[in-house]
Amino acid sequence: MFIFFIPLSFLIASTSGFATAVFPLLGGVVIKNNIDILASGSITTFSFTSGLVNLITPTSGIVMCSIAVARMDYAKFIKSMAPYMLILTTSSLALLLIGAAIRKTIV
Repeated sequence: MFIFFIPLSFLIASTSGFATAVFPLLGGVVIKNNIDILASGSITTFSFTSGLVNLITPTSGIVMCSIAVARMDYAKFIKSMAPYMLILTTSSLALLLIGAAIRKTIV
């Protein structure tokens, strides 16, 4: 789901708009196919991906304004953010895997 949410988060910049667009569709698929996905895991994945993408997305006014104030071009910003994004993505995936493992031990 993490991989599914990242491109969609780039396309839909608004977090609330992203949630409104994705969760009704996702809920229907999960219910129809009886996929064993916990709702809290979906929401946690949504929060992680939305937060990660909002740090670097060019459609965010805060990001672009901050880059302009710092007089930095977007390519240089992405290059400098890459190590931090790698660390954050890795830790997000690790936390999601831990959450999935804990869920299986509880139920």
